[in-house]
Amino acid sequence: MQVDRPLADADVLTDPDILGSASTQYIDGWIEIALSQDGSTFGAWQKFVPGVFPAVAWNFRLALQSSDPNTIAEALAFNYTVQLPSRIDHYQQQSVPSSSGLTIAFRRDGTTTAAAFNGGPGSADLPYVSVSWQPTAGDQYSISGLSLSQLTIRFSNGGSFVERDNVNITVEGF
Repeated sequence: MQVDRPLADADVLTDPDILGSASTQYIDGWIEIALSQDGSTFGAWQKFVPGVFPAVAWNFRLALQSSDPNTIAEALAFNYTVQLPSRIDHYQQQSVPSSSGLTIAFRRDGTTTAAAFNGGPGSADLPYVSVSWQPTAGDQYSISGLSLSQLTIRFSNGGSFVERDNVNITVEGF
C-alpha cells in the first residue's frame, strides 16, 4: 500500500537550504579528553588532538557552542574508538639463582621505574610470559607470584633447583 505524504517544503526546487543545514555555520564543536593516572582521579579537560595519551583511564566529551542565539547546538550521536597498543617488556640475559629464583618487578623497556601492567593480552587478567634459554637436558622452569607488577622464575633439573644464565624473558600485556 502506498501512502502519499505531503512535502514540508512546498517548492523544493527553489529552496536554497533544502537540508536545513544553513545554521551549521554558527556551530563550532571539538572533542575534549581527561586523563587519570590512577583510574579514579582525573586531570583537567583538554582539547583532544590525535596522539598518544599514557594513562590508566580516559574520559571523552563533545563540546559544542553556537554563535547565534537562534541556533541551538545539538549532537545526535557521539562515537569514538580507542586503540590500545600492546606493552612488551624485555628482560635479557638474566641470571636466575638456584636458591630463591629471580623476582622481576615489571618496568617498561628503557626505564628504571617499576610500572605494573593493566592486564594481559586480549581479555586475560595477567600478562603473558615467554622464556628462552640454552637448556640442559631435563631443564624445567616455573613461574610463581605472577601478578600485574611482578613474577618469580626458578629453574629445576632432576628435582633440584639449578642456576641458569643468559635467560631471556618477555612479558606482554597492556
